[in-house]
Amino acid sequence: MFEADREDSPYVCRGGTNRLKRGLGYAMRLNAPVALALVIGGMLSLFAYTATRDWEEALETSVFEREAAGHVASLRLGITSTIEAVHSIRALYDASKEVERAEFRAFVAVELAEEYHGIQALEWIPRVAAADRAAFEAAAREDGLAGFSFTERESQGAMVAAAARAEYFPVYFVEPLASNEAALGFDLGSNPVRLAALEKARDSGETVATARITLVQETGDQYGFLVFEPIYRKGAPVDTVAERRAALQGFGLGVLRLGDIVEAAIAEKHREGVEHFIFDESAAPGEQLLYPKSAAFRDRTDVRSLGCVDNHMDIGGRDWLITECPPAGTAVVGRWQSWAVLIAGLTVTGTLALYLLLMLRQRARTERVADELMQLIDTANAPIFGIDVHGRVNEWNQRAQSITGYTKDEVMGRDLVAEFIADDFKAPVKEALDKALVGEETANFDFPLFTKSGKRIDILLNSTTRRDFSGIIVGVIGIGQDITERKRIEVELIQAAKMATLGEMATGVAHELNQPLSIIRMAADSTLERVEEGDYDADYLRRKLARISAQTERAAAIIDHMRIFGRKADEAPRLIDLRDVTRDALGLIGEQIRLGGIEVETVFPEMCRVVSGHTVQLEQILLNLLGNARDAIEANRQGAEQPRKISVTVEDTGSEDKVRLIVEDSGGGIPQDIIARIFEPFFTTKKIGQGTGLGLSISYGIVHDMGGTIEAANAGDGARITITLPVAAEQTSAA
Repeated sequence: MFEADREDSPYVCRGGTNRLKRGLGYAMRLNAPVALALVIGGMLSLFAYTATRDWEEALETSVFEREAAGHVASLRLGITSTIEAVHSIRALYDASKEVERAEFRAFVAVELAEEYHGIQALEWIPRVAAADRAAFEAAAREDGLAGFSFTERESQGAMVAAAARAEYFPVYFVEPLASNEAALGFDLGSNPVRLAALEKARDSGETVATARITLVQETGDQYGFLVFEPIYRKGAPVDTVAERRAALQGFGLGVLRLGDIVEAAIAEKHREGVEHFIFDESAAPGEQLLYPKSAAFRDRTDVRSLGCVDNHMDIGGRDWLITECPPAGTAVVGRWQSWAVLIAGLTVTGTLALYLLLMLRQRARTERVADELMQLIDTANAPIFGIDVHGRVNEWNQRAQSITGYTKDEVMGRDLVAEFIADDFKAPVKEALDKALVGEETANFDFPLFTKSGKRIDILLNSTTRRDFSGIIVGVIGIGQDITERKRIEVELIQAAKMATLGEMATGVAHELNQPLSIIRMAADSTLERVEEGDYDADYLRRKLARISAQTERAAAIIDHMRIFGRKADEAPRLIDLRDVTRDALGLIGEQIRLGGIEVETVFPEMCRVVSGHTVQLEQILLNLLGNARDAIEANRQGAEQPRKISVTVEDTGSEDKVRLIVEDSGGGIPQDIIARIFEPFFTTKKIGQGTGLGLSISYGIVHDMGGTIEAANAGDGARITITLPVAAEQTSAA
């Protein structure tokens, strides 16, 4: 031991390295065991110091990464939770027939009461045509907004009356109203940047955020941004850009303050270990910094600190980069723990125990969060399952158990597709799960599932990739929905529409049957006359009887076709030639159309690839289109010179994997103001009792389920309905 209380002691460590060496040598000479202990202790201390220093560096990095991950998760949750308040506006309009100002105020008050931090205002931005401007402004003033008018900001910054435009997007509802009064009536379409965001949201159907802005109401040192949520007319088709533009009703708008969002999200975190920076990498160079506004950085390349962690986040179509950095000047090397280990090696054990304790606590917290997440999954109202990369079940919640009848113990570790999916659907279900295993999400995939008791249920599946903390794919998590009742109702609607079609074409079938019956009667009468005259010419009688037999078969075929058409469609799809479907449909209704003085023309290619589907459903679609064309022509009588013609064309160019069925008529066309609505359920222009309004809606659903499209347009003297279907994978061509 060093005698630190004696100035003349040769063991006093005050003269640097040389004195230390002399002291050690002296000690070895005086007392070899002590010297050996000092050497060994020094070597162990040096080894422990080096090992501890390296371990501290690695641990510091690990702790920082965990802290950074926690901050990023909190930031993600804070930002997405705030934006959810904007999404809720869309839910309000989807659930309501018409939203009044008081209803909007009450709804938004609930949202704001959820303590979303960083919301400056929530607004409703209607789409107003130029012709409706005056009435809209007057209605707003009657609604308590004195002096309300559409405004815009001139170049000097003053608010003036909005200039004439084809349509306006004014701020009509805004909450809270206090401090946001100036926004009422402001036409967002008057600003090019905001208009571009509006149009992007309208055309994509997705939430769209703007670049950073400085809010007029801002008194602090932070940036704001706007979030637009497109809201479409209820029930309107929104599958294409054109449909979304036609169906647009307006926008939900959130005016958000990023600084407040960030500060609230990390308020309860330890800030001294992490510096936060947020950049908008979709913005122009030099304008990418979002948080903190006071930072001297323009973009990520200006951040020179080592060990920073980047995380990207999609916010309304913009690429936000969250960068977490250790505070400048921090370093692990030289920390007091390492020097303490060098001076007193025995303290290494205590230091390691302390760090192990910290790690175990962190692990316990992580496991607790994981347990809470698993409990949430297990008690969810939707069936949720998980599989590993080999397709074996590793998660099965209570709802999945109650729907299928299989307990968690019965399915864990077993191959989901091989053992629990019906043979006809093993391939498509496996394909959907395989996509998720390579990082692709599968949305709204439906398939039948047989429960443990043998009952069939229909499941709508959404699956997504499951990754570990390092980002490696470890399996798939699937969320299902029992849609058995919905599928049953859909089948019943299709069957009801089909039976209505049978009723409508009863007269035509009577005419179709009348012709073979007339021929049978004439052949029988002439044969009877010959027999009564004693003329038993065998060849003559054979020809007459053969003719009677042929016409009997024709009548039986018509009746059999009606019987088959009246049944519910088979579950299994078949390969179908659209030319055969057209011939069969005209066999049921063609004579009725011709008796009405309407010419029916068919145009078929010599070779035609087949599609996969249900023959009866395709016939139902074609019968509905032919009936609508006939009714349009009858309602558009304008004299004998007016053409009365229906054309049915099957197209297969061979240049693409699609075939088309086109029905055109000379019935005057579809009014432009309703053409976008004809596929809506229960929408009809016919008089009460003459149509259900379900025919085109059901046709739209059948074609959509087959992976195709159905479009309406005006062409020539009437309307044109075009059905485009994908060709089947298995092809047979016929002449």
